[in-house]
Amino acid sequence: QTDDPVQRSALVALYKATGGSNWDVFQEQPSVGTDWETGSTYCDWVGVVCCSNNPLVRVPCDNARDVVVLSLENFGLQGTLPSDLAALTSLRVLNLGGNPGL
Repeated sequence: QTDDPVQRSALVALYKATGGSNWDVFQEQPSVGTDWETGSTYCDWVGVVCCSNNPLVRVPCDNARDVVVLSLENFGLQGTLPSDLAALTSLRVLNLGGNPGL
């Protein structure tokens, strides 16, 4: 299956709005940062969990590519969350703890 362009766009908007290229996780592991803008399927991006790789058995999924968890705790996000996140309609867990710049 291919990525949903609407969900991909929402994730890229989050990346850009919160200083993604400067996220702490990418300073520690620079190779994982490249995926968030141009790379592989968003289901493989660090911090993103889709239905296809969902450890939460009880979360209902309509599509294997639906984003159900964003775990961006202590990533060093800065700025304001974009309204584009509303496009992640299957999102059940949003973990943004430890990001005092939000």
